[in-house]
Amino acid sequence: MNFRRGKEDKNNKIGFDPTPLVDMMFLLIIFVMLSATTMQYSTSIRVNLPKAASDRSVIKKNIIITINEKNIIYVDGKSTNRNNLYGSLKSIWNKNKDATVIIEADKRSTHGTVVFVMDQCRRAGFENFAISVVEE
Repeated sequence: MNFRRGKEDKNNKIGFDPTPLVDMMFLLIIFVMLSATTMQYSTSIRVNLPKAASDRSVIKKNIIITINEKNIIYVDGKSTNRNNLYGSLKSIWNKNKDATVIIEADKRSTHGTVVFVMDQCRRAGFENFAISVVEE
């Protein structure tokens, strides 16, 4: 074996090859893009939404009211009883008059609770409503 140590060939220059670095960055970008597309908006309140085949509408400002299967009402994730619902909605409406109310009602919740929530929203001054569903 003929190992040469200490001698350097003037024609062989030591350099930096960026190809593996570019490959790794490309793979990281693909990983981030794929993981970002699989993330979904989820609330901490579990509801079983009904299904509907309809267009999605673009909503600029949202207030999310959730009604679970036990007819407990949540305004933006905070539990609210029927007596305090109007006051909560009125204070939100005073800050944001153009807001859209999105109602996420579990399909096992009662129709009367949904109507009550919509009525309180109307009384507080909200005019734009959307009912959240799962697409089929």
